[in-house]
Amino acid sequence: MGWWSRRPPAPSAEELAAIERRCKSLRLALEACARANPADATACGNLEITTLSCYGEVLMKEETGVHRRCLNSLMRGAAFAGGAGGAAAPELSCARYEDALRAGLRARGLFPFAPSR
Repeated sequence: MGWWSRRPPAPSAEELAAIERRCKSLRLALEACARANPADATACGNLEITTLSCYGEVLMKEETGVHRRCLNSLMRGAAFAGGAGGAAAPELSCARYEDALRAGLRARGLFPFAPSR
């Protein structure tokens, strides 16, 4: 891959081991939730976001930090105005940060989450 490539590097063995240690129980719970709710794609949404954040804490610290600040702001009842540039218009949803985590993990070949063997 050259300098023109925007694809992030593949996770190292150490990063994959850290993800396995930290996020395995969340990934397994997400799998169980999906199996228990095959007709409801939204039933496991919060669990998926938590799993995304867990993976992101290992591989995408900056993006995960922005997402966490957004969630904390919304939980306090305030609109989030601290996006990437810090001068963004206030937001009432963290969906775009969740989408950024999904895209980053997808680019690394880690999303959608693969079922256990």
